[in-house]
Amino acid sequence: MKSAMMVSRLNDSIFVFTINQLVMRHFKASMSKMVIAITSIIHALVLGTIIPFAHNSIPLWEVIILPVLFLTAFLLRPFRYDIDGRQIIIRKYVLPKRLLIADIESMVPVDYSDLKISLRLWGSGGFWGWYGTFLTADNYKDKQINMQCSQREHLVLITMKNGKRIVISPDDRDGLLTASRP
Repeated sequence: MKSAMMVSRLNDSIFVFTINQLVMRHFKASMSKMVIAITSIIHALVLGTIIPFAHNSIPLWEVIILPVLFLTAFLLRPFRYDIDGRQIIIRKYVLPKRLLIADIESMVPVDYSDLKISLRLWGSGGFWGWYGTFLTADNYKDKQINMQCSQREHLVLITMKNGKRIVISPDDRDGLLTASRP
């Protein structure tokens, strides 16, 4: 957090104000080649099932449900992480997630294999990224982990003071870890 001083003059009296400016830092969350490949393959498979039915009636689930699912997956994917000195904001097109830095117990770099993901409870496992709630096979008291990642590289494990764990994947992992220090 930066401070700036503002001096104001009123009837020969000088007032000094300190203005706290929060500097917003942005960290991109690029999709990896694996995510792009998975997303492209799923799109191709779905189009491959729709095109043969184009001359007949297309099943309702393909016309309504699939586009809604695809759009929802796209809108929920994280695309950037912002830090303003007080909080980390996980930017998504809908439902951004805010983590107060004061509520964070630790932030450490981690490899995907160290997370020991065993089951996806809700979310996406490669289609537009890895996000949602996953079950881990580790000995941590709460076996659930919330992933908000666009790739499986550059991961940061955030442990909150209430025991919840969130994983993010900024392109500049070291820069994000430095910027999030109080």
